[in-house]
This record gives sequence, structure tokens and C-alpha cells, in this order.
Amino acid sequence: MPGKRGLSHKNYTFLVVEDNISTLTMIVNMLANLGYKNVITARNGKDAWEKTQAPESQVKIVLSDMLMPEEDGLQLLQRIRNSEKHWHLPFIIWSNRSPKQSSAKRSTRR
Repeated sequence: MPGKRGLSHKNYTFLVVEDNISTLTMIVNMLANLGYKNVITARNGKDAWEKTQAPESQVKIVLSDMLMPEEDGLQLLQRIRNSEKHWHLPFIIWSNRSPKQSSAKRSTRR
């Protein structure tokens, strides 16, 4: 029989940050299927930062896309690591783009 501590992680609040609605929905559904009940979402780093700053925020772990409009995952990670209140939060970051897609996107911005 698992101890109380073994089950407590299911009460963690996840913050999932993703601008692609399909990917966001997939991750939220995956967490729900694993038994995580407290999942909040944001569509970019700026929105995510604001949600971590809310007085009622109980975020325990951040899952974030790397490349997003307005403020990307790396900028969000930097803000969190520089924060006295949130520097310790576990932060998982990913990218759905291949290196070729990323360099093509950068070259069109010039």
C-alpha cells in the first residue's frame, strides 16, 4: 500500500504553456489520464508568468514549449530562475520544430 507521500504528487498544480492548441490539448489530456487534476494553461510565456504571479497560484511544475509568440519558453525559464519566489520550480521545456523549421522561420523574420 503506497504511503501518503506517494499519492500527494497527484495534487500538484501543473502549468502547461503551449501556443499550439492541438499540442496543448494533448498534454492536458495526457496529464488528466495519469490522474493529475490540477492543470492550468497559458498560450505564451507572458501569460504563464502572470499566472505564476497570481496570489492564489499553486504551480508546482512548469511544462513549456520553447518557441512561442510574445514571450518564448526560454524567456519564461529565465524569469522563473531569477524569481525569489519561483526559482526552485521544476521546468520541462520542449520544441515541436525541427532545426530546419526553426532556421527557416528565423530567416523569414529578417
